[in-house]
Amino acid sequence: MTSSTSLKLLGALVLVAALSLVRYAPAVTVFNPDIGFGYGVARVPELTRQLADPAGWASRPKESVALRWRLLPPTVGHLLRLKPAGYFALPLLGAAILLALAAGIVHRETRSVGWSALTGALLCTASWFFVATGWLGQFDVFYLLGLVAIVFAPSLLAVGAACALGPWCDERFLLILPACLCLRWARSGPGAWRRLLAVVAVGLAPYVLLRLWAAAQGDASMGRQLALQGTEFRDYLRNVPDGWWMGFRLGWVLIGVGVAAAFTALPRAGRVLLILGLVGGVGAIGVLAWDVSRSIAALLPFLVFGVIALHRRWPRAGWRILAVAAALNFILPAKHVVETHRIPIRSIWPRAF
Repeated sequence: MTSSTSLKLLGALVLVAALSLVRYAPAVTVFNPDIGFGYGVARVPELTRQLADPAGWASRPKESVALRWRLLPPTVGHLLRLKPAGYFALPLLGAAILLALAAGIVHRETRSVGWSALTGALLCTASWFFVATGWLGQFDVFYLLGLVAIVFAPSLLAVGAACALGPWCDERFLLILPACLCLRWARSGPGAWRRLLAVVAVGLAPYVLLRLWAAAQGDASMGRQLALQGTEFRDYLRNVPDGWWMGFRLGWVLIGVGVAAAFTALPRAGRVLLILGLVGGVGAIGVLAWDVSRSIAALLPFLVFGVIALHRRWPRAGWRILAVAAALNFILPAKHVVETHRIPIRSIWPRAF
């Protein structure tokens, strides 16, 4: 990519991100965490304590079960001696990196600034972006970066690093990992499968072995989480379809294309693994996470995969499909769907939108 092309793409991404921030303005101010209770700020007190003492925090039984093993962000923040305001701004940095990475991958495959910019528009109007820019202390962007690396990184070393770091940001990384590995299989062919599995196994080993050791020592965090979710799941089950829709809205068209393209490219065994990975991963996320619209963002690599597949199969018609989907995502209303609540994401210009 030439410097001129890079500047054009950067300008396009800044534009679509700014439009999203105006159309769907952040609900909280990142640099003023003392703003009261709500889903966007509920974890601020716990995260502040975790930042101050990442190692000792996990031993306190009253702290959040969900955060117990998400130790990479607070450890990095602690080592960098970040104050809470700086720490809570890290997801904004992660969002910029993820947006640039995804658009860069699309440009690498399509050689089109237009396709890359429209992909950025779809991503900027998806739930992960709203959470990164509007909720304090949600580090989803970093496990999503790991999943994107699993599928698209040219080096297996990057894949191993993503497997080593991703679970420490969020356990959802592990739930959707098998499906993402099938995407990489569809891109690279069957010859690289055994080597890929070896790299993934080595990368995941420290996290998995430590969790097993902790369970043997009496760590009951998983059981507590399952018990907590089990009592709530029946209440928010009816909100799951709406929550999943709000995760991507028209982006689901590209996710569907991505699933179909991967299914076509894989051998029979790979197709079975893809379906099992998707059903198992999405099903587990639906049961284990009551922030429904936020959690389904784990399928983001399928959207990027779908854009690339659409360009290869139908470059002219695909451009129109992508443009219409991106435009409608800026027009349609957006919501956070959490438990039994549907929380509108409102613009700072309510009269205009």
